[in-house]
Amino acid sequence: MKRKFKVRKELGWFAKLIRFFVKTFKAKIKLVNLNDSPLPDKCIIISNHNGAGGPVSQGAYLGKYYMPWGAHQMCEGFISRWKYLYYVFYRQKLGWKKPRAFVVATLFGLVAGFVYASVGVVPVYYDDRLRHTFEYSIDCLNAEVPVLIFPEDSSKGYNEKIEKLWPGFLQLAKIYYTKHGIDLPIYTVHYTRANKKQITIGKPMYYRELAKTNSKEEILKLFLDYMNSLNENVE
Repeated sequence: MKRKFKVRKELGWFAKLIRFFVKTFKAKIKLVNLNDSPLPDKCIIISNHNGAGGPVSQGAYLGKYYMPWGAHQMCEGFISRWKYLYYVFYRQKLGWKKPRAFVVATLFGLVAGFVYASVGVVPVYYDDRLRHTFEYSIDCLNAEVPVLIFPEDSSKGYNEKIEKLWPGFLQLAKIYYTKHGIDLPIYTVHYTRANKKQITIGKPMYYRELAKTNSKEEILKLFLDYMNSLNENVE
């Protein structure tokens, strides 16, 4: 059954427990912020996903509560979650073999709905319901909760070097400016897990300002190049 969306102000207790275990038992991740101040309360954050561990690591170390975009199937019933996990996430994107994908999709599918609710996820739709994704995101921003988006094209898997970004985050910035007259800062983040594990927070860029002299495709290229440059300059 579809869960009614609500804006969260902080992680639920189960997500906090996961964060504790990640920071206690997993390899430490270095956080580098290229800005003079922490992330603001009202902003859009874009980041690479980098496999199954990326969102978990960012949630533990980014130092800011946010509501991330996530596949709508994961916010629905068990069958919907299982199909997405098995066919799309584990088989298509991570390239797992069928037995492993089946077991993990089944086990994680049983608890994933609770995990996603505890984290606070904005469901992303791929049809005319996409308007709900933007509406929910605007609700978050109006409540001064940042929205984190993974815009990389991961249809063929996750890579350290990103090849393509989808424009949903630009559309959100455009809609928000149209509704509220505010050109939101868009912060680019890169999570590097190869060699030195590091999360790098780049400097903000502004859609409305960039759109004065650049096409949508040119703006996407600017963000793509910047995201990859954050990976190239890992300390």
